[in-house]
Amino acid sequence: MKKRSLVYGLAMSLFVSLIFLLSLSLSSYHRIIGMEEAGFMSLGQVLEGLENSQARIQVLEAKTRENKEKKYILVNQVGDPLYANLDMEDLPSYISWEELQALDKSQEKTSLQILERSWREGMAQSIYALDSGGYLVQIDQQESLVAYILSNLPISLVIFIIGSFLNTLILERLFDKKKRQAQFLVRNLGGLVEDPSLDLPLDPDFKEAGLMAKEEAQKIQDQIQRMESQLSGLKDMIVNMREGVILVGEDRKIISINQSAVKIVNASIYINYMDKDILYLCRELDFIRIFNKAFEEALPGIETMEIGGRTIKIFLNPVFTAENIFFGMMLLLIDVTEASRAEKQRREFTSNVTHELKTPLTSIRGYAELLQTGLVQEEDQKKFLAIILEESQRLFELIDAIISMSRLEEDIQEGEMELLDLKGLVESILRSREPDIKAKDLHIQTHFSKDNRLYTHPRLMEEILRNLLDNAISYNVKGGTIAITIKDAEDELVFSIKDTGIGIAYDHQDHIFERFYMVDQSRSYNKKSTGLGLSITKHNVDKLKGRIDLVSQKGKGSLFTVTLPKTQKSQ
Repeated sequence: MKKRSLVYGLAMSLFVSLIFLLSLSLSSYHRIIGMEEAGFMSLGQVLEGLENSQARIQVLEAKTRENKEKKYILVNQVGDPLYANLDMEDLPSYISWEELQALDKSQEKTSLQILERSWREGMAQSIYALDSGGYLVQIDQQESLVAYILSNLPISLVIFIIGSFLNTLILERLFDKKKRQAQFLVRNLGGLVEDPSLDLPLDPDFKEAGLMAKEEAQKIQDQIQRMESQLSGLKDMIVNMREGVILVGEDRKIISINQSAVKIVNASIYINYMDKDILYLCRELDFIRIFNKAFEEALPGIETMEIGGRTIKIFLNPVFTAENIFFGMMLLLIDVTEASRAEKQRREFTSNVTHELKTPLTSIRGYAELLQTGLVQEEDQKKFLAIILEESQRLFELIDAIISMSRLEEDIQEGEMELLDLKGLVESILRSREPDIKAKDLHIQTHFSKDNRLYTHPRLMEEILRNLLDNAISYNVKGGTIAITIKDAEDELVFSIKDTGIGIAYDHQDHIFERFYMVDQSRSYNKKSTGLGLSITKHNVDKLKGRIDLVSQKGKGSLFTVTLPKTQKSQ
């Protein structure tokens, strides 16, 4: 700021000094010329007042004695010189008859011209036309304007120095004042952003700047509010995402992380991971290897790994600034355990279906080929045909079970729900299995509540009851008992089916609802089983927002209890 004030002060002083120098020099120059002209006019008037030439000559001689530098020439009306204080030979150099006649024609009393000129001085010729006839000519040395400028240069230099000092001092104070005002405005800009209506005590010269600052502060405040709103929305979105999001800076420290990411990598949710190295979050070797590779190469990547028994898919994407400078790494973590498990189950289901379908088809094809040879005895043909028919029925039942399994992924529509009488449905299923019940001499016990109705999906409900009753019949011992109970428990309806059959060992109970899972002992009791009944039952109960419980002991029988809410919503 001081350098700027000095430059402005010097420039202003130089300009003022030059104006002063020119003004003073021009004033002096014109003042001297005016004085000379006035003196010459006075002399001419004096000569006009004299009666004869002799008296005029005496006056000119007196003037010559006073100032020998000036040359005087007195000429009569015909151009003959009457007096001259210079050599007559030089006279033509200073005056000509044509110049004198030109003055007469112009009808002017006097004329002035410079005969010789140099940068410092010139020869001035002044002519006065006398009324009595004749002319007075004065030849004098006249200093040039440059000479006057040079003569006034020292005082102008002094004025320049003093002016420079004063201007610099004044401008410095002025600039300092403006600087203090500008600093005050900048320091309070934050306050203006918070409250644009804030009234700042500014000088009148800064009032306009203050208004502009308030306008800019209002714009900044609006922009900040928009950014805060956007950031708040983005933060809320990230916080509530099921997927894990982690932003890591170039120093490998965590800039942002949501709770989902902490849970996915099986870390503690009670620790603040901000500004900590990402290795503090997860020390799994595969995770460290994946992150280091993507971070060091600054390249995007997609990896899948196991963390805490769950399958995690990691999307890694480098983040760059507007200047294409590496800023850090963004990680998106997705728990694909269920999808991976579903894919595994799909493959296992396909493999099991293929195996289960091939078993009856192989049997049917084998016996059919034997019959085709014509070598089978007649008494064996009926036996073989019975086996083919039995295996065909098993094949149809397997296909029906597979179709039921395929329906498990379908959503329940509101129009499909209806009020169903469970007592009537149980009795209908028991009637359809009456031959098998009589064949095993089973005893059926029923305990129904007063109101056995349930607002539910009829197909799903029938599949649940049919599968449980089929198992109670198929895996029961001869002469055994099946107890069917329906209880009304306020907002829920509970029904249970208990048998006195072969039971299920404890080691198998965790797997009993899996697809195609069959205990070896159960195969000898029910050769028609597809291994899908209980799996379908479990899926149906889940879709109806209920639960199924199993209590069983090997050789003592099983108790299946299903609890369903009375109010069902479409899924």
